[in-house]
Amino acid sequence: MSYNGIGLQTPRGSGTSGYVQKNVVAKKTEGVREKRKREAENEHRRMIRAKMNEARRKAGADVRSHDEKRYVEVKCMELRESLEDEDVEDAEIDKKVASLRVKLLAEQGDRTEERKSELQTDEGQGLLDNTLSVPTEVNKHKNAGLETTADLPKKETAASKSVYDYVPRYDKR
Repeated sequence: MSYNGIGLQTPRGSGTSGYVQKNVVAKKTEGVREKRKREAENEHRRMIRAKMNEARRKAGADVRSHDEKRYVEVKCMELRESLEDEDVEDAEIDKKVASLRVKLLAEQGDRTEERKSELQTDEGQGLLDNTLSVPTEVNKHKNAGLETTADLPKKETAASKSVYDYVPRYDKR
């Protein structure tokens, strides 16, 4: 009954069952060098994690600013297309699009300043929140004068158009 060369070859004649137990008394304590090495490795891991989080935060801010700029350009293109469909002159289209762009960029700048001041007051952590970037559908419709989410247009999704007549077994909890 040996395992990895530890224990008796056979328990016959030994007066024991041959069961090998771990010796808990001879537990080795960690030396000072090993402890310092382990602590240094942990500190190194913490530093790497902090650098990675900072890089993610920076990348998140870049993506957020790109999304905000893209939002402005999409709105300008939508206005341009609608005016072109109405056969408005090019000079007038350019003026209206430029005024809309200036207006949206000013609003975006105001939101950015508000966001920065809010983030600085939140215990100085300086973490950016993804929920503050581009106006959501609810905010767009609130600005348009619709007050509740019941007034929002319903979007048909693949999940809402189910092929199967699935009835849940339990109520939603």
